[in-house]
Amino acid sequence: MDAAGVGKLRKDAVRAIEAVFSLPADGAGVDTAAYFGRCIEWARETFGPVLSADAHHDEATPHLHVLCLPLVKGRMVGSDLVGGPSRLKALQTEFHAKVGQEFGLKRGAARMSGGSRTDTAAAVLGRLRAIHDPVLKSKLWPTFRDAIEHDPRTYAESLGFEVGSASPSKPAKASRAS
Repeated sequence: MDAAGVGKLRKDAVRAIEAVFSLPADGAGVDTAAYFGRCIEWARETFGPVLSADAHHDEATPHLHVLCLPLVKGRMVGSDLVGGPSRLKALQTEFHAKVGQEFGLKRGAARMSGGSRTDTAAAVLGRLRAIHDPVLKSKLWPTFRDAIEHDPRTYAESLGFEVGSASPSKPAKASRAS
């Protein structure tokens, strides 16, 4: 900031932007170094100079933390770069188009909310009970149950549910013209 001639900032000014880029637990067959390299390039182009980039391979999913200085034409503009929820969605879409697709990654689905989430979670829990799934007897069951209730989408898909319908997928029926 000193080198760029940035003067005194407001007390509540955004001084850095952190972006986290992750891969699925199995790495999805992606060259992690190449992917993370492109993530760093995208962050630099989008948010400004990179202050640090730290890759983590010791947790369930490989991920990268990138810290950027939100400096554009000598001005700190962090709030403008990040914006609100619609801007964040646009950034995710842009990232997927410019980086994710290049590595064959699929864009994650948005979390479910409201009645759809509640209905889907209830259907997943009901199905696990109906098939007497061993997870019900696990010491980790309360954690699984909470995770299912929080975001049931992946659990529903694993059980063959059509997400949002709260029932197992069925083959499509042919419709007849009257």
